[in-house]
Amino acid sequence: MIRVADYVMKRISEEGVEHVFYVPGTQCVYLLDAIRRNKDLEGVAMHHEQAASMAALSYSLYNNNFGACLVTTGCGGTNTMTGVLHAWQDNIPCIFISGQQIYRQTIKASGLPLRAVGVQEADIENIMKPITKFSVTVEEKEKIAFWIRQYIWRKRDGKDRFGLTFLWISKILWLWKISWSDIFRNLQKRQRRPKRIYSM
Repeated sequence: MIRVADYVMKRISEEGVEHVFYVPGTQCVYLLDAIRRNKDLEGVAMHHEQAASMAALSYSLYNNNFGACLVTTGCGGTNTMTGVLHAWQDNIPCIFISGQQIYRQTIKASGLPLRAVGVQEADIENIMKPITKFSVTVEEKEKIAFWIRQYIWRKRDGKDRFGLTFLWISKILWLWKISWSDIFRNLQKRQRRPKRIYSM
């Protein structure tokens, strides 16, 4: 068994990424712990989310690999937008991960045309869609391996190699554990090359 947070950081480090740029917050605290527990990753604390996003894309440019940025919910996610737009316009591969409230306390789960439901919550998935290759809400632990693989495939895949992804994940998911057999089974069920989920 492995925690979802540890699995995400394990996959990022397996791609050769050595630094994750972050601003701490309650909704991403388990991922911060996962960075600490991963001997192949070093977390770099920033003073502002915009600085973290710009550091991630600069890391990508200078290291010929993708950059990784971790922030908390609501304004933590929206503060990265300048860096996300820069990466989108200049085709710089990055993965941005934002913590989020418990799924049932989100706009998406409510199904209602609201502006906010949970504390410090925003619909970051739809806010980021126009300037990312794909922006998704991960509401089930079994889907995390699929979405991480989607990003890795896009990073490697021909003309679509410049992946820019925003993952929006409930804070409860980070703590849950998932078995390697469940990860493998889920990936086998979804064994296909990724289609373009969103594009300009």
